Amino acid sequence: MHKFDQLPGELIWSICAHLCRNQKGDLSSVGQLSTLNKRFKRSVNNFTTHLRFKRQIFLLNDGDCLFQKILSVFSNVHSLDMSLHYDNLKIETLAMVFQQCPNLRAIDLRGSRGHHLHLHRLQSLMTFDLPSENGVSMPLIKSFKARYLTDSDLSVILSIFPNLEDLWLEECQWMSNCSGITNLQSIQRLRITNHPHLPKTTVHEISLLPRLSQLDLSSTSLDDEGMQIIATNMLNLSNLILSGCKLSDLGISFICQSKVGPNIRSLDISYCKQLTDCSLFHIASKLKYLQFLNLRSCLQITDKGIDNISLMNIYLLHLDLSNCFQVTDTGIKFLCHRCQYLKNLNVSGSNVSDEGMLYLSESKNKIQKIQIYSCGKVTKKGLEYLSKGLSLIHISEPTRLRRIS
Repeated sequence: MHKFDQLPGELIWSICAHLCRNQKGDLSSVGQLSTLNKRFKRSVNNFTTHLRFKRQIFLLNDGDCLFQKILSVFSNVHSLDMSLHYDNLKIETLAMVFQQCPNLRAIDLRGSRGHHLHLHRLQSLMTFDLPSENGVSMPLIKSFKARYLTDSDLSVILSIFPNLEDLWLEECQWMSNCSGITNLQSIQRLRITNHPHLPKTTVHEISLLPRLSQLDLSSTSLDDEGMQIIATNMLNLSNLILSGCKLSDLGISFICQSKVGPNIRSLDISYCKQLTDCSLFHIASKLKYLQFLNLRSCLQITDKGIDNISLMNIYLLHLDLSNCFQVTDTGIKFLCHRCQYLKNLNVSGSNVSDEGMLYLSESKNKIQKIQIYSCGKVTKKGLEYLSKGLSLIHISEPTRLRRIS
């Protein structure tokens, strides 16, 4: 434990209050004050617009008491980030946060386990002072992030924060369903991860959200049938993250051939190990304006699939082929000759060699960064090729990471 962690909570609060008065309530420049301890500066920097609690503060024995006093000073906080470890957060303290911070718009509770926090008690503890259109006062939270929620926790969150635009639900193994999500008519970004038994009814509810533009269902049980539901009903999606889902080429064809297909700008299908080059053919032929594609650990992807992508997806900016061990120098050649806007390429763990590095160094596209960790066939000669044409190169070695500029 650092000496800073042993400072009395009263002292830290007094410093915060003094700085708040001196800065007229704005601590956005606290990080520039040379008299402050470095760790303390990191802890209180940007309190006004984004309050991020570092673990050091909450190691204090009087952490909850300190928390309440800090909030009494910084009542104009817009964003509260407790994504670091804070398992001792009490639901009474959280209710106090919403009542004392009328300008709060975003809160991140991923550092606390939701089922230990008992969020389902939140509604009964809150007495709102904020006016609303229907006469019932409620906080105007736009972004909510949490982990390990239960069904009852989610039900309360959806009822008291109906204007959410950004909802992250991580580690959802404690939830049987996500009923009530259709009430979030303003939601634009939704993340539900690690749900081992995602019901089709929940997928259908998600597909009915009218303004949803970004959807992340990583490591859920989403399959081809669920993908068909999403593809049929959703029209505004631009960012789709399906990493680790149980999809086959058929599921990818549904999204590519749907009406939303041309709108997709970013697609993450990493760790979908059933996908083959057939999926890349569908992507190449239908997702013409795709800019970001993540194929990490799609083990059945070959140079043939890369040929299709490079031929038709000319606007591609970022491509991740890491651990696609069937991709060789031939695939790299296709990318170099055709993808003129490509900026970021990851071929770590692939089967490329010095020949592929030569293609990259001679290409006329705009590649700015390439990652080649664990490429056993790339030697010093290949690095010399790259150093002439690219601005940033990464390569992993047995004992350290080398960076060559």
